[in-house]
Amino acid sequence: MLAGDALKELKIKHDYKYPLSWFAWLIAPFFADKIVVYSYSFAKAKFKRINLLSKVSIARQHSLDFNIFTYDETPKKNRYILGFVGRLSPEKNLLNFILAFELLVKKYHLNNLKMLIVGEGPLKEHLLHIIKRGKMDSYIHIIGWVSRENLVGYYHIFKLLILPSFTEGLPSVLLERARTYDLEEAPKLLEPLAKGEADIVLGTRLKGKIMPGAMPWLHRHIGNPLLTFILNKFYGTKVSDAHTGFRAATREALEKLNLTSDGMEFASELLIKAAYAGLRIKEVPITYHPRREGTQSKLRSFRDGWRHLKLLLLLAPKFLYYAPGTAMLLAGAALMLAAVLRANLGYSPGIHSAILGSMLAILGANLAGLGLIADLHLAKVVGRPTSRITRTLAKVSVEQALALAAVLVAAGGAYTLYLFAKWVESGYRYLPLRGENALALALIVLGAQAAATALAAHLISEKQ
Repeated sequence: MLAGDALKELKIKHDYKYPLSWFAWLIAPFFADKIVVYSYSFAKAKFKRINLLSKVSIARQHSLDFNIFTYDETPKKNRYILGFVGRLSPEKNLLNFILAFELLVKKYHLNNLKMLIVGEGPLKEHLLHIIKRGKMDSYIHIIGWVSRENLVGYYHIFKLLILPSFTEGLPSVLLERARTYDLEEAPKLLEPLAKGEADIVLGTRLKGKIMPGAMPWLHRHIGNPLLTFILNKFYGTKVSDAHTGFRAATREALEKLNLTSDGMEFASELLIKAAYAGLRIKEVPITYHPRREGTQSKLRSFRDGWRHLKLLLLLAPKFLYYAPGTAMLLAGAALMLAAVLRANLGYSPGIHSAILGSMLAILGANLAGLGLIADLHLAKVVGRPTSRITRTLAKVSVEQALALAAVLVAAGGAYTLYLFAKWVESGYRYLPLRGENALALALIVLGAQAAATALAAHLISEKQ
């Protein structure tokens, strides 16, 4: 039965057989004994409403033949930076990719780039013409169709493999050449996706088996557990190994995440945004092996650890700004009130306690304001849901916030004018040192901060 790329190709060519093929595709499932698809979400979307899910079988693991897909024990030099494996048809967008590749070579002089294209299709002759016209013959090679048995040999000479979809001959799990992860465990990650039990599956090393020499002590007992704890605490995930490099995800899930990181922090970004999107994350235990000979880790413990931590903090304004800011604001307000009311705290708080309290209150209010602005910004740019405190503050209109700011400034300004009058009355010789002095100045600063924060927050949240 025609489907997927074949139907698209007929449609693109305006072939007269397209309407007939499309009609056949619609009615064939009703007469079929079994419907084989590659995605449970696709099956659910297409066949649930017409009560055909009972006929569906998921073939996500159809290409996992471990008699063929084995490791190459001998390290080889990557002769090609890029490898493309797939059908050479218009919907694969390979033409634009080749033109971009040509731009990199000619404009940016990246002469060490090499690309190998493996596949057949109606676009092949046109691609060969484009490559020859652009004089890119020495950089881009098209070798045509290769048997599945021989294809495996090519995977070892690519540095980066491009698969247009996971049905092109490999599952939707790709591994690095270091061989620290076991390809034979890939079905364990794919099974929850195929059954519709998860959107993202992680292979956890900490609940599995770590072979001797595979993971440094610092990473295993301090770095990974600490960063995983912060991730779980800040974002509500419940994972044991946030930095595993063995992962699987549905295409639909990845399309929702808008991932942008280009470093090791990608591991954290994927889980953070998955938590934002409410995606289901599941872990399966795996075995972690030592690196193969001839390979060297690019991981730098403190540099990459900081990049992870920085991302965790920047995307969590509740913990970076709101929590410490609120604590400082409350502590500062309590100290200033204790100084003004002459409360007995085991000592007699005076002007110095009031000054400390004003500093804490101003810093705390500043942090809380930054938290509000950061939370609104992330909601708009990243799609992160705002925290409860932001939603509460957002109910206060900008006019109400400015009115409150005016009251604070007026109260602090009135007492400051009173102090100035007293100073003038004393012949510019005497100014009483009281807790009220620090409180009045703090009120002026807090009022100004409140006004500025309200206006900035309104600007960010305002629809363009």
